[in-house]
Amino acid sequence: MEQLDGKPVGSEPDEDDLLRAIAREVLRLSRRRIMTPEGSTLDRSMFRILWALAESGPCTMANLECTLHLEQSTVSRQVKNAIGRGLVESHMPPGSRRRVFQATSEGARIYQQEAALQSDVFKKALAEFGPSRFHAFTSELTALNDALDHAANAADPATSHDFR
Repeated sequence: MEQLDGKPVGSEPDEDDLLRAIAREVLRLSRRRIMTPEGSTLDRSMFRILWALAESGPCTMANLECTLHLEQSTVSRQVKNAIGRGLVESHMPPGSRRRVFQATSEGARIYQQEAALQSDVFKKALAEFGPSRFHAFTSELTALNDALDHAANAADPATSHDFR
């Protein structure tokens, strides 16, 4: 019998094969989200800071670290750069000891332009893939991420993260 990678040709993939295939495809998908589209004026880190603020609203440094899954020093440096470009501002709410960061009106405007550039490729894929398949895929991807969150939490509740 003919074999490929030590397995009979046409045989069902085993669990390890499926896990490798999922990892490969998730990596391919994540690379698409970090590409800087033509016409972009923001680098990836600046876009992500503005994305976090657009999605979550005003945030503390700790909120940004958690949302972006980055170290404090990295987020601090990126926020400082965004403030320097006039895209982010901070203030100290009354009675608080923590600064809150938010996009300036210019930062929100540029983020909207950049988000439109980033989404063009996905819109083309949606048209090719079809709305019903895209919806089903989104539902299944959400279910996979929820299952991964539950598995990580069950394995070690103290160090697990909810990656929403």
